[in-house]
Amino acid sequence: MANTDKVDSLIYQGGLMGRIRRYRIFLLCSLCVLLVLPVCALHAAKPSAVAFSAATYQKGPQGTEKLGKIFVQGSFVRTEINAADRDVKIFDTDKGMSYQLYPDRRQYLEMPYVSTLFQKNPADGEINPCAGMSGAQCERLGVTTISGRDAVEWNITVTQDKKTILIRQWIDSQRGFVLRHVTDQGEYSELQLLGRVKLGNRDVEKWEMSVSDGEQPPQHTLSWFDPELNLAIKEEFPGGYVRELRNVRIESQDPRLFVIPGDYQKISVRQAPAGE
Repeated sequence: MANTDKVDSLIYQGGLMGRIRRYRIFLLCSLCVLLVLPVCALHAAKPSAVAFSAATYQKGPQGTEKLGKIFVQGSFVRTEINAADRDVKIFDTDKGMSYQLYPDRRQYLEMPYVSTLFQKNPADGEINPCAGMSGAQCERLGVTTISGRDAVEWNITVTQDKKTILIRQWIDSQRGFVLRHVTDQGEYSELQLLGRVKLGNRDVEKWEMSVSDGEQPPQHTLSWFDPELNLAIKEEFPGGYVRELRNVRIESQDPRLFVIPGDYQKISVRQAPAGE
């Protein structure tokens, strides 16, 4: 976010049209059901209120699959991708730092934490879409109803590269999701709650997002949001990309999972293995 975490990356491969992609650093941070895109330089949202672990599953457009694990406790998140050298990352949301571990080399790389698996929570106060965004100005227009849900309506003016973009957003008062998003460039998104369902042993909300650049038919993304965990445990994207948390276990985690081993050496970006 630009951290390219393999578990924490939503890749709209061939999905979003040119204009949406051009403004995605600002727009998609708000459009996504969860704030998980690796380009969004936002304040880290609070992790889940409960400690848990889960297996992670990803499937790419070509059918390739990746398995891994995630561990969450307090302000810490650890992700592991099963690979020959075991890809391990630790995120400290309080400090705003991430740590890429290289177990085979006994080394680690420290980088600013600029992404989050978790949804910003309006419980601590109304979400201002301009918070932390340079070049953006927000005007609160009031509370209205979108698809039967209370939403705060905002006028947003964004200046990028000497160009001004005018945006209207409706932010869900309960979840903090952007229910509707319209720009003067023709981009449009709509987010709707399809219902409450069971996914495995979890009680979740199923949401559908439709996104269009105003010139092509809308594309659709499905998310299964777990209110207890405060994140989506399954997402399906255009082009066949799928990611999911499976076998969620609510339990306290070993604190050592979130500590860099004492014999690890800190390295710079230049020293990191090629391809990382």
